[in-house]
Amino acid sequence: MGTAQSAQSDPPLPDSVECVTGCKEVVQRLKRLRLRQPAAPLMAIEFYNGSFDAWGGEHNHLGPEETARRAMEILGCGSQLNYYMYHGGTNFGFWGSRLSESSASYETTSYDYDAPIAEGGGLTRKYYLTRLVNLLANHMGRFLAPCSGQPPPVTVHDSTAVLNLSGPEGSWAVVTNNGRSEITSARICLPDGRDLTVPLAPIGAAAVPRGLQLAAGVTLDYANLTPLGLFGQKLLVLHGPAGGHAEQDVEVRARIIQHLVVHESLALHGHVLARLKGQRRVEFVRRKGHRPDLFDADLVARHGADQVHDS
Repeated sequence: MGTAQSAQSDPPLPDSVECVTGCKEVVQRLKRLRLRQPAAPLMAIEFYNGSFDAWGGEHNHLGPEETARRAMEILGCGSQLNYYMYHGGTNFGFWGSRLSESSASYETTSYDYDAPIAEGGGLTRKYYLTRLVNLLANHMGRFLAPCSGQPPPVTVHDSTAVLNLSGPEGSWAVVTNNGRSEITSARICLPDGRDLTVPLAPIGAAAVPRGLQLAAGVTLDYANLTPLGLFGQKLLVLHGPAGGHAEQDVEVRARIIQHLVVHESLALHGHVLARLKGQRRVEFVRRKGHRPDLFDADLVARHGADQVHDS
């Protein structure tokens, strides 16, 4: 196993899986890696969500929103990721060592690394925002894992862009503002021509599901909010931004074969359209024990779906 960016000119090795490292160019490196090894799994083996510090230098920092957004973009490439570091800790004694950049560069005692979990164990805003991505990857993993984005498409990196994945149990479109914080939502067009407005807060990116086969006879056609997970094959949890974005339309279409029982006043021939007006939770469809629940992203990030959907 090696890093692809250090060996792009070397011929691929048989029976090996190359990986990428980095932060700001991970998507570009994953695209090159997909062309280089089209049949192998993709892995960002070291996603740098911060860096170490040296005595006399400035503290290295990567914003929490950017960290979570880039993690979501890695998922949008069909790749797994490993954070470096998720908790940095401390270089006790003289274990910090000298850096290779200069004979005068020495690492600080702190190896905080601007990580999601701070040096002393505190949970930072970066922890809570990356947790939204981590919960998606964990609880929706069986829908994401079989997906691929090959061949690598043309993508934009200085404005709103979409990374598309498809697999046997459905498709995903990861919509990102590529760090343009003034872009808080994106209007996308689904393959059937339907327009959909996708809120991108709080991290600047969202994962739009299409045609997910949630269970036998249950299909999630699309949603403009990011799923957090499907729990016990009965509860689908989605989350979106709190505050001003809560006044936007929240649109989910669920096609359910056999019998459909929808919450009063929200049914329209299998189309489910709900409006979130500041509530923490809106239950809007139910069928034989299956129901989607809607939460704001801040609540989910701080409490987790296992606690929230039991509340």
